[in-house]
Amino acid sequence: MIRSRRHSIRAPLLLVIFAVTTNAQQSNQQLPNGSSPSATDLNSQGIQVAVIHGDSFYEPNNGIGRLVNAIRILDQEFQSRKAELRSMQQRIEQLSNETERTAPVLPPATARLKLEQLEQLKKDLLRKDEDIQAEYGARSREALSPIFEDLDKAIKSFAQQRGITLIFDSSKMEDGILYMNESIDLTRTFIMEFNRANPAAVSSPR
Repeated sequence: MIRSRRHSIRAPLLLVIFAVTTNAQQSNQQLPNGSSPSATDLNSQGIQVAVIHGDSFYEPNNGIGRLVNAIRILDQEFQSRKAELRSMQQRIEQLSNETERTAPVLPPATARLKLEQLEQLKKDLLRKDEDIQAEYGARSREALSPIFEDLDKAIKSFAQQRGITLIFDSSKMEDGILYMNESIDLTRTFIMEFNRANPAAVSSPR
């Protein structure tokens, strides 16, 4: 069935947006035996790290307004198509139960006809689902790509203004984080600044 919200329409956001500064690279090359710099070394080189939790962009009440609004409009636009798929699925389930229940007492030709009907319905559902998935994906790219481009630019500007060298998307690496000082989580600050500079316009589905 057609997937909704972030699982099908989410575009990749590259939140690791700056390479280590040239000075840091040069300093690292001078370390003996190819050893890695410690946290103290990084701080002395002016390397600042922060995280932004990308999944928070999709929160209905506290996320990126333009993104949440665009997804809501897409869902409304495809609401009738998704309802059609659900109706077909229900019909298949009903016919499948009916066929299973009546097959032992029906003439072979009638039972075979019902099975053929069932298989055709399944094929029709699969084809329609694929068509809607493709259309939904195309509309999602059309509607959301400009927003993700603006987010990418905004994140870079956000980092530059604060002297941040690296920003990680913590939603992509939750299992790999052993410790994180909450002070480096700038998710809410970024979302508030982006929404203030890029208010969500109220619009209607096609």
